[in-house]
Amino acid sequence: MVGSDGVRLAVRTFPGPSTDAPTVVLHHGLASSQHIWDLMLPALSRTFRVVTFDARGHGRSAKPDSGYGFDHTVADTMAVLRATRARRPLLIGHSWGAMVALELAARHPRALSGVVLVDGGITRDNIGTLRGTGVDIVVTGSAVYDGKAPAENARAMLASLRGA
Repeated sequence: MVGSDGVRLAVRTFPGPSTDAPTVVLHHGLASSQHIWDLMLPALSRTFRVVTFDARGHGRSAKPDSGYGFDHTVADTMAVLRATRARRPLLIGHSWGAMVALELAARHPRALSGVVLVDGGITRDNIGTLRGTGVDIVVTGSAVYDGKAPAENARAMLASLRGA
């Protein structure tokens, strides 16, 4: 599969229980690969059509000398969505992948049904970019702000997105 700038991306698709199953796209973290999700694939594919891919510079994808900023990584992820015909999928990002997912949701809110941000550097300021976009968001992991527990922060972020 080809991402932005003609960079070759390694993509895998796992069918769901039916042809109309919702799609989940999984984006790994920095210095990782799509195989970080392998143990979750059997459970996820019982409910969802699942798409995983190696981001540029990772795993079996091409490793260009440049193009690692959000402009390229968001464009690559959008290319994966288009190539796999993922219509408004749930995008799940881990660590750096969570930051790419958040950026994609802010730039292209209509492309996603929601995002799950796992252990990313999420703050009240950067998550506020999604206010009013209609994108559902769940934050989990150890990336906390204000010294509170992750679940408490997730509730606070969701409340702030809803304007509460």
